[in-house]
Amino acid sequence: MSGNMQPLSKELVRKYYKDIGYEEELYYARKNDLPEPDIDPLPYYMIQKVSELYKSMFERMTNLSFYH
Repeated sequence: MSGNMQPLSKELVRKYYKDIGYEEELYYARKNDLPEPDIDPLPYYMIQKVSELYKSMFERMTNLSFYH
């Protein structure tokens, strides 16, 4: 893992939306009493990344293979 810590929660999804600027738009709308912006669905690569993260967490927590 070389010293990098991977978030094991919804933080991965939060970071994605922050990185694409959604969080900033959301807080701007809330601060200015505007309707909250629509949130785009996660792209396929992010769905795959989150899915693999949760499968890995399952295996580490249960000592079972997700695919058995």
